[in-house]
Amino acid sequence: YLCGGQSNMEFAMPADANASAEIAAADAYPHIRIFSVGHRTSSATPLRDLQTVWEPWQVASRATIAKDFTPHSHLFATFSAVCWHFGKSLS
Repeated sequence: YLCGGQSNMEFAMPADANASAEIAAADAYPHIRIFSVGHRTSSATPLRDLQTVWEPWQVASRATIAKDFTPHSHLFATFSAVCWHFGKSLS
């Protein structure tokens, strides 16, 4: 399954009410992956170069779901809490 979207996908793990517990449990879900494309990638046709990849494919872990890859970001990290909970529910 693939989880994606717009602004609702920016609700990130640090903003989750249970962030500490979710981050602590992340190593138990190595089948969940992250790939994050930045806001400046837009096209009406398929692209070979996404231009603004914030994070290439990585295994979900304590480090990757809590890590913030966006410049000057304070609340919204790259790993979407919405996608994290979706992935866990499919496990």
